[in-house]
Amino acid sequence: PGVAGSAGLETLEDVFDLTLAYEELLDALGIGTVSLVGHFFGGMVAAELAAVFPERVGRLVLVSPLGLWRDDAPSEDLLILPREDLPAVLFRDPASEAARRWAAGPASEEENLAAQIESIQRRAAMAKFVWPIPDKGIKKRLHRIAAPTLVLWGDADRANPVVYAEAWQQRIKGAALSLLPGGHMVLHETPDVAAAAVAEFVGR
Repeated sequence: PGVAGSAGLETLEDVFDLTLAYEELLDALGIGTVSLVGHFFGGMVAAELAAVFPERVGRLVLVSPLGLWRDDAPSEDLLILPREDLPAVLFRDPASEAARRWAAGPASEEENLAAQIESIQRRAAMAKFVWPIPDKGIKKRLHRIAAPTLVLWGDADRANPVVYAEAWQQRIKGAALSLLPGGHMVLHETPDVAAAAVAEFVGR
C-alpha cells in the first residue's frame, strides 16, 4: 500500500496492520502457502508474516532484513539520506557499474520527475511503518517462525551492518546464513550468485 499507485496506506497504522493486509491479500488471491523473499523493510514484513501466520509460509529468504537494533551498530536511516548520497552507503563500490545503473535516472525529464515522485512516495510509505527505526519488537516473535529460513547478507553492508546477520540466524530456529560479496544492494551487485542461492533454497 502506498507504492506504485496502490491505495490503502491511510487505513494502516503499524507493521502489524500491514502484516494482516498481506495475509488478507493471500486469501483474496486464493493462495495458501507461499515462499517469501524480502529485502530490508520487505524482509522485516516477510519475517512478521512468517511469525504471525507460520502456516502461510513454506520457505523464507531474508536479505539484510530491518528490525533488530544495536546502539553500537545502528542501521543507516535511508529515509533521510539524499538520493545522491545513497550509492556510497548501499554499494560496496559506489563507482561500480551496478551502482551507476541503479543511480542513473530515466533519460527524459518527464520520466525522471515521475521516478523522483515515486521514490518520495515509497520512502513516505516505508517511514510510516519504521520510524523511528530502533527495535519494533520483532525479536520477541522470531521464535515463532517455523518455515525453513535462509538469511542472506552482503559482507560489506554499510546500511544494515553485518553484525545483525548472525543475530537473525540465531533467533530463527534452524536458519541458515550466507554472506555474499557485496554491500546492502547485494541483489544488484551479484545478481547471479544471489539468485542461484535463493533458487536453490526455495527449490528444495
